[in-house]
Amino acid sequence: MEMFMTGQKTPFQTAINASDKEMSAITEPSKVDEIVLPLLQNIFIASKQLLERMIPEHLPGG
Repeated sequence: MEMFMTGQKTPFQTAINASDKEMSAITEPSKVDEIVLPLLQNIFIASKQLLERMIPEHLPGG
């Protein structure tokens, strides 16, 4: 997760352009990262649990 937050790992095959100002601003280390990381982890876990409950209702055979 930390590698994703710093732009070292992405879900895409292309590399991040290091000269992109906006991307650099988003991925540079920050003092709030220690707060953001646990928040993101909890959001992703809650989203996964919600999707696991809701998606079967929309699939054939439920």
